Amino acid sequence: MSYEVFLKPRDARISEAIEWLRRRPHYEAGPYYGAVYRNSETGVGFMAAVTEEEFDAPVSIMLRMDVLKPHHFALEVDAEISALLQHFDCGFSLSDDLRPLTDYSRDEFLRAWETLNRDTFARWRFGAVENGEIHAADPAQVEAVWRWNHGRAALQQEKGRDIFVPKIVWIAPSPGAAPVPTATLHQGLPALIPESLITHLVLARQKPPPPRKIFSLVRNEPPDPEYEFRLVGMESGIRLRGAQRAEINAASVVTTPAETLETRAMFAGPWDAAQFSIVPPEQVCGSDLIALMRRD
Repeated sequence: MSYEVFLKPRDARISEAIEWLRRRPHYEAGPYYGAVYRNSETGVGFMAAVTEEEFDAPVSIMLRMDVLKPHHFALEVDAEISALLQHFDCGFSLSDDLRPLTDYSRDEFLRAWETLNRDTFARWRFGAVENGEIHAADPAQVEAVWRWNHGRAALQQEKGRDIFVPKIVWIAPSPGAAPVPTATLHQGLPALIPESLITHLVLARQKPPPPRKIFSLVRNEPPDPEYEFRLVGMESGIRLRGAQRAEINAASVVTTPAETLETRAMFAGPWDAAQFSIVPPEQVCGSDLIALMRRD
């Protein structure tokens, strides 16, 4: 099931609207006239279709998004609508006949989507989701993770290339386990870790190349790097000498040092093969939504 919103730029033509959409981050050319939005940072996606009511007439932009999704899907769509309204003077409607047109109401949009989304959860039987299992997590934590990932690219640009700003990834520590929010810490690379938003760290280190690849390196053929990973709990937080603490967007963050005796110890020794798996963010929903699903 999907939910649709209609926007009608009062002075734009179809080519202008399509060109603007496709210049935006995370959009790519879609079928017919329009674009598809896919944000790999957050898992949010929707379709934007642009049509003309008649030849050379003002256009209509339909945004179609799925329901049975986390709360924050609507928040990200709202951010895209707000960006569009800064560029085009638009009328707004929740009906496909586009009449009557009104000014965009964020509250009306979020309330209407939330109502349909919750109603859809209530109709589904728990465990009978077609596109993969849906997992429950604390609603406030799910939204906080989304907010970090939604702003991660801008924060990385602000911090520059010397400090890595990791994406928060939902990971199932073992088959069938509930997903936990994690951030990746690479060996030897300073990172800005959102300590208050995660419960686990994924340590990543490069494997030493096998002998045949060392031989190829001698022949000036760089080997393809291979990595191994280790999942560790964050019950006591990050305790490293030289770490700097701050607050960014209401999240407590830690900037880890490049390399110290402590970080070397973290990455030392043999590691067992990782047993965890990544859970797509669109499959992690607030427990309030999961509670609505039928258990019969």
